[in-house]
Amino acid sequence: MNFYEVFESKLGLKGDIPSQSKALKRELRVAFVDFWETFDKERNLIAHALRYNYELVYDESNPEVVFCSVFGSRALEYKCKRVIYIGENICPNFNAYDYALSFEHLSYMDRHLRMPHYIWQGFEDLSRNKYSTLRLRDDKTMLNRKFCNIVFSNDFNMESMRLDTLRGFSQYKQVDSGGRAANNIGGPVKDKIAFQSEYKFSLAIENSSHKGYVTEKIMDAFLAGSVPVYWGASDARLDFNQESFINLNDFANLESALEYIKKLDSDDSLYLKMLRSSPLNNGKFEGDFDIEKLASFLKHLIEEGEIYHKDKHFGRDANSNYLGIPKLAKYGTFFIINKAKRREARYRLAQKIIKRRNKQG
Repeated sequence: MNFYEVFESKLGLKGDIPSQSKALKRELRVAFVDFWETFDKERNLIAHALRYNYELVYDESNPEVVFCSVFGSRALEYKCKRVIYIGENICPNFNAYDYALSFEHLSYMDRHLRMPHYIWQGFEDLSRNKYSTLRLRDDKTMLNRKFCNIVFSNDFNMESMRLDTLRGFSQYKQVDSGGRAANNIGGPVKDKIAFQSEYKFSLAIENSSHKGYVTEKIMDAFLAGSVPVYWGASDARLDFNQESFINLNDFANLESALEYIKKLDSDDSLYLKMLRSSPLNNGKFEGDFDIEKLASFLKHLIEEGEIYHKDKHFGRDANSNYLGIPKLAKYGTFFIINKAKRREARYRLAQKIIKRRNKQG
């Protein structure tokens, strides 16, 4: 099987869901909150896995389990089981959420399953059946392409590596920047993967570096049939075959990395060898992740899992990455001398402020 077929097979994108008949599945009341703006509650990887065992009923007023991400705080209002999905470089807070799906390499009771964002986004892209042939084009087409590109819109909440790489590599040949940030092609592209398919190399530079933190950036390049020039997780080779991409973490500096890329750019056989290498290690996701493993994890937490979150003290519910204590609640209670009473007062005031913000937003 080619890369696309392996990916589709692992995530259950081909064929019917292999589970009991619809008549035997019980209904499960779920809510999806605090996700990004374009999130589709009907078509996403979590909902897809849940349908292996349940008929979903969307009920934000009385769910059995609430699924959320880090773009809000509504999930903290629910007393049922909370499951957070984290695609950003944020560690799960197990005081606020009962279970977590994230990029972290961690084992914590039955409460965590590693599911990096490149898996989520790969599912989204391949489920649209738009990009399943870009890597399969002939050698002549793949060699007769422009040099390199980058697509990004965040130029403030990131480490300097992204702009440093763009500027450094542009001294060799033009690096086309197709995002909203540092754009040099006349405006942002509408389809990132289609745009990247026109280039031999694609810069896949994470916002920050953390072990396990591998996002859609490298996956987009693979789907586009462009060799990723990656920087981010130092252990990205655990997720992807190190022979299939250029890992900037392996070089002493950008100058030495650029010299290697020049060599690939000028040696067709060397370039094609990397381009045609399978992105996945032994045709598998790290940790043998697949859709059935996700479905089993979700079924276990729903049927047998416990509610662990602690709502007594605000500071243990969520850290600043998720929610934060509003300044009004923090400084509006400083005059209370007793620490326990000050903490409780801060919690009550903060909850009022957050609820008011949610109603206004």
